[in-house]
This record gives sequence, structure tokens and C-alpha cells, in this order.
Amino acid sequence: DGGSTFIARESNGSYKCSIRDNNRNIEAVLSKTIETIGGDGGGHEHACGAIVPNDIFSEFVEEFKNNLKQKDS
Repeated sequence: DGGSTFIARESNGSYKCSIRDNNRNIEAVLSKTIETIGGDGGGHEHACGAIVPNDIFSEFVEEFKNNLKQKDS
């Protein structure tokens, strides 16, 4: 369907995330989210990854979703 895939697993106090999207520049969305919330990551236009501390993970996911919606508008 061309949507995003966001997979995260918890390990040693942080979440390791893998993000894919065939139609949008997901790296730009990730960079904006990291700037605002924190974490570390990067990658390519359609595939990237991040490491996000447990204490900000929920906020990170919400901000990522908001930034993704803005990218669609």
C-alpha cells in the first residue's frame, strides 16, 4: 500500500527502531523528530534507523507520526 513500516525492539534501556517507506522521504521525517524529541539515528531516503531512550520513546513515536502527517499535507 506504500505506507510506512516502523519496527522497534527494546534493548538495554533504549529502543532500536527500523523505519521503511517506499513513497516518502522518511529520513527527513526522522531527522525532524530527533531534532525535536531526542534520540539518535539516520539513514537514507526510504530506509533508516534510530536509537531512542525508553523514557522518551512514546513521545518520540507520537512526534514521528505528527511529522509524517505533515509530510503528507
